[in-house]
Amino acid sequence: MRTTSRTSGSRAASVLAATLSGLVGATALAGGVELVTGWPRRQPLEWLEGTPFDSYVAPGLLLGGLLGGGNAWACYESTRHTPRWPVAAVVAGSLTTGWICTEAKMLNQPDAPTPIEVLYGGIGVILAGLGVAGLRLGATRAAVTGPARA
Repeated sequence: MRTTSRTSGSRAASVLAATLSGLVGATALAGGVELVTGWPRRQPLEWLEGTPFDSYVAPGLLLGGLLGGGNAWACYESTRHTPRWPVAAVVAGSLTTGWICTEAKMLNQPDAPTPIEVLYGGIGVILAGLGVAGLRLGATRAAVTGPARA
């Protein structure tokens, strides 16, 4: 089978999306566990002042479940290069950027945004951009229009 530049561009974008969403998904899951259990370190409760939370349990569950789960889904779709990978990447990138912006705005941190928040916010933007590129390259054409008819 001959590969066109359009197909290879879509494949390269999905590989990068899989890498980034895998990184974010794994660290979000680990961060969620850390927030819920307090291991290996507890975050200061003062950071939650002015938020709707009085502990890190709900944010930890949201971080691990929503952000970790959304990025795990994007990693799965992108790794397998399914027709849904671009949509999954846009969703995961948007969740990541939205989470980081909300975190930086809500938490009463001494230095906000932190360098790690800037890094993950940028990864979210790149991930969403890769998904848009995949959509533009036609990766979901079959999923949207159905199989080609003879």
